[in-house]
Amino acid sequence: MDASTFTAEEALRLFESGPTVVFKWKAADQWPVEYVSPNVDQFGYAPADFTGGKRPYAAIVHPEDLPRVSEEVAEYARSGVQHFEQDYRIFDARGQVRYVYDFTVVRRDERGTITHYYGYVVDVTARRQAQETARESSAKYKAIVEAYDGLIYICSKDFKVEFMNRRLIERTGYDGTGQVCYKVLHNRDSICPWCVNDTVFDGRPVRWELLSPKDNRWYFVVNVPLIHPDGRLSKMAMIQDITERKQSEALARRREAILEAIGFASQQLLKSPALEHCIRDVLERIGQSLGASRIAFYEVLESPDGEAVAERRHEWAALGVAPQLYNPSWTPLRLRAQGFVRWLERLGQGQMLWSRSQECPAAEEALLKAHQVGAIALLPIFAASQWRGFLACEAVAPDFTLSPVEMEGLKTIADLLGAAMERQRTEQSLRRSEERNTTLLNALPDLMLRFDRSGTVMDLKSVPGLDLPPRAMVVGRKLRDIFPAPVARQFMETFSRLAKSGGLQVFTTPLRAASTHTYEVRMVPGAKGEGLAIVRDMTANKKAEEAIAKLAAFPLNNPSPLFEFSADGHVVFCNQAASRLAEELGLKEPAALLPSGMRERIQTCLADGKTVRNLQAEVNGRRLNWFFIPLPESRTVHGYGYDLHPG
Repeated sequence: MDASTFTAEEALRLFESGPTVVFKWKAADQWPVEYVSPNVDQFGYAPADFTGGKRPYAAIVHPEDLPRVSEEVAEYARSGVQHFEQDYRIFDARGQVRYVYDFTVVRRDERGTITHYYGYVVDVTARRQAQETARESSAKYKAIVEAYDGLIYICSKDFKVEFMNRRLIERTGYDGTGQVCYKVLHNRDSICPWCVNDTVFDGRPVRWELLSPKDNRWYFVVNVPLIHPDGRLSKMAMIQDITERKQSEALARRREAILEAIGFASQQLLKSPALEHCIRDVLERIGQSLGASRIAFYEVLESPDGEAVAERRHEWAALGVAPQLYNPSWTPLRLRAQGFVRWLERLGQGQMLWSRSQECPAAEEALLKAHQVGAIALLPIFAASQWRGFLACEAVAPDFTLSPVEMEGLKTIADLLGAAMERQRTEQSLRRSEERNTTLLNALPDLMLRFDRSGTVMDLKSVPGLDLPPRAMVVGRKLRDIFPAPVARQFMETFSRLAKSGGLQVFTTPLRAASTHTYEVRMVPGAKGEGLAIVRDMTANKKAEEAIAKLAAFPLNNPSPLFEFSADGHVVFCNQAASRLAEELGLKEPAALLPSGMRERIQTCLADGKTVRNLQAEVNGRRLNWFFIPLPESRTVHGYGYDLHPG
């Protein structure tokens, strides 16, 4: 249809039947209405409500919008435009607010004086409400994203970052929008080999754990496809830092591994007629449980001239690590003559020894480094109260560490080895060795209980405070005769699971009715299908954990800025007060609160071991007074700041 074939009357009827309301206003105060189309009834009005001077148009314009609308009309009139557009609110006949879009055409006489305005008014209330709802929804989602205690980013199919939340920007140190994701997130120059983009852009979500090469931290990542309103597809990733959880899990696994190694060593050493029959397997299990490079068993003998000589008798070496069992520089080792006096004195006194090679005396350091030993732990082996040898745990990496539980586990295994060495001498020596081993085990804070599949106790190592009968009265009796029925049942049910899985079983129990103590029971397979239960009182540990949590709350909630620095001068922690003060002063990061030259100051402070006091820094007009306290034990420095002129 050709629009030119419309008559004026037909065109008018077309407007009158549609959503557009036509107004003709006089260019006078309050804009009197000379004409309004009948479809003004969509606002609840009739044309007669306006024409004839009954109601000026300004009367229905929202009073909050009227001054602006009036000023805009006046400005348009002064500028000489032929038409203009406006958005404002009006009241309908029921008093409800309606949003309208107004397209106005200016009419002038032959002298150029404005006589009338022709307006085309459209109700846009629904659209405005939808926009408001969208803005509100967007604000909510933005608040949720910013409050999320993790990292969020969105990227396109060609790996371009389209969005980063505040936490991710803080982690990377910049907003990487528009750059490739593998560079921004992991500082890589090529696509990550673990990339899951293909799967996500096929419409499937992916959840996984990742060790980032950028900061060597663990993250749990949820990747989901994101469909834009225009149909375009992106990938949204939500990332949670789980490093602490992974570290805790690793510590728990290592703790369980050393306990299993203790159980295995106990089983092998008890059933083997000679140490040589099982020592290689025992050392292998120990080394694997600790992640060590080598585990060596040394026997200490006295030479004809009265000097202590250490012979490297047995060894296990990890795959790819060179064995040293027959290396002449390692064995025989004349401890005093070759400069290993520290080993001789400390091990001979029953003390454990842990060292990094670079921290050892010169003679030790030279031998250790020559054989690529970065760190070493030595556990003395005593039999019949005599120093008979030592267990050496060697690691190639200098940053290798052992937890207190692992060191205690090694000490227990060293004690078991000492008992096995003594048992091989004679039956009489065996009985004395068993008594000494029992004494050593009794000194440990653990109850050890061995029982068979019927629940009959085969052996017991008790500890004070458990109110158990003497060993002679317990051995041969049933568990149900010693413990309350629920506890005995829990032992047997756990033993049943142990028999099926063959792996470590753990549970907690009070051991006694109405007891305020909590005990952790770790059950491992023993000889001849028996169960070996190691029971430790965890009450003090739990209280200690609670105390540590309370102490940790102090720096976090302290109202003054606090920092912790590593030995090389880098910030490893700052509290919330430091972050808030930095934000208040318009700083990009809390470290900007510190005086200049901090790396050198921190290193000097740690080297001198002296507290640095009253070191002032002026930041954006605020003067801060700083104290820096060295902590040599942890190789860290704590910084405490005081705002001399708080706002």
